Amino acid sequence: MPVGVHLVAAAFILIAAGYAVSVPAWNNPDEPAHFNYVREIAEHGTLPILRQGAWDAELLERLKASKFRDADVDSITYEAHQPPLYYALAAPVYLASSALPPSQRILALRGVSVALGTALVYMTARLALLVAPGRPDVALIAAGFVAFLPMHTYMAAAVNNDALSNLIGAAILLAVVTGLRRGFAWHAPILLGGLIGLALITKTTTYALFPVALAAFVYQRRWLARRPWPTVCRELTFVAGITLLVSGWWFARNGAIYGWDDLLAMRRHDEVVVGQLRSADPAAPALEARLRTTYESFWGIFGWMGIPLQEQAYAAYTALALLVVLGAPALMAHPPDPSDAPSRRAPAPDQGSSRVPLIVLFGAVLAMAVALAAYNREFVQSQARYLFPSLAGIGSLVALAVTSLGQVAPRRWPIAAALMASAPAAAAGLVAIAASSPLRGGIPWGLLATATSLAIVFAVGITEARRFPWARMAGSAISVAGLAWADFALLLSVAIPAFR
Repeated sequence: MPVGVHLVAAAFILIAAGYAVSVPAWNNPDEPAHFNYVREIAEHGTLPILRQGAWDAELLERLKASKFRDADVDSITYEAHQPPLYYALAAPVYLASSALPPSQRILALRGVSVALGTALVYMTARLALLVAPGRPDVALIAAGFVAFLPMHTYMAAAVNNDALSNLIGAAILLAVVTGLRRGFAWHAPILLGGLIGLALITKTTTYALFPVALAAFVYQRRWLARRPWPTVCRELTFVAGITLLVSGWWFARNGAIYGWDDLLAMRRHDEVVVGQLRSADPAAPALEARLRTTYESFWGIFGWMGIPLQEQAYAAYTALALLVVLGAPALMAHPPDPSDAPSRRAPAPDQGSSRVPLIVLFGAVLAMAVALAAYNREFVQSQARYLFPSLAGIGSLVALAVTSLGQVAPRRWPIAAALMASAPAAAAGLVAIAASSPLRGGIPWGLLATATSLAIVFAVGITEARRFPWARMAGSAISVAGLAWADFALLLSVAIPAFR
């Protein structure tokens, strides 16, 4: 693992801890309901049941407007239908912190999410190294993008099951890409079935990854490893058996409580959340507004989706997104070569196309987007965090796309290629300055951002043009440093002032 990834993880812990300490209790999405779920398991040793009265729209609006000052949240239990794994993992922390004041107990539980988010940073780096072996610069940018994505950092400092679902989603992608790169070992059906089973008892947002993972497994076993269909079917049956062993009890319990035609308790949920804004309501925002909110919430909207970032911050992040779009065709035209791996522990070359892992990651992100769109057909939920079970894949694709920018320019124009390669570092510098603009008083952020970006382009472009061996890592380090500073600046300029 590159040393830079450890530094990224350390910085992530510090910034996430800053969010955890600075944001008052209950001011993260659905935090009271998640806390009460943990408390039910810890204090009574039972799983909660979703009942009428668990959702009170008017009460929630009053509490959100007051930022939950002196709030009694005991009656907020509308997350009781959620799968139980995260809450079972958090319950021992709740019990261990029982002697602490409530505010410190919440901090302890937020620490669970910070730890899970840190594990996601490392898993993202590992996934990027599998897709692009021998490219520590790609792993560094992938880990840094995930670590310092403001919305992820904010949610990783909350009492919420998102952090565990993101981690298990990353584990599924890592297992699949490992199989595509190295071939699935004999124990692969056990691992894949176990991960799918854990995902089933973590959060329903992860479910969209299952078809992608199983399709990749079948592709490798049938078309790359040349296994006959009966063998592949037996292995899939084994995957299903392990999945059922891990998660079947949860669905049996739900069937007994909510009915065998409501194993996910979604019908009960729809009956309980009376007053939650639905897409068919006349008061629902227009489609364009919902798409804009979803896009902005990918980068960051704090609180209960009520505290946006500065407009210049969104503009700067959009510049980074445009670089990803620009680099994507070059990435697909020149995918990472697995034979570039320098060590004996590196993956063997693909049995098939080097593009297959990229297609799997793209497919995972697309599947999550389709699931989010389907959810929004009924409820107004313009929250891009529901894509984050595929965040490790998103981070890896972002890193691969921006590091492919040098291949956009023709080879006969080496200076242009070097300047294109320096663009990600310049964009990250732009993001850092835009996020810092409220901290600098009357200094014109546009002028400063332009000057800094040009300086970075010049400096990194020179190192790329001269082909210094450390040029790639230097550019990646500058990019990640810019993203880290932006995340920290948004904590200081947006999150902390919002809750004073």
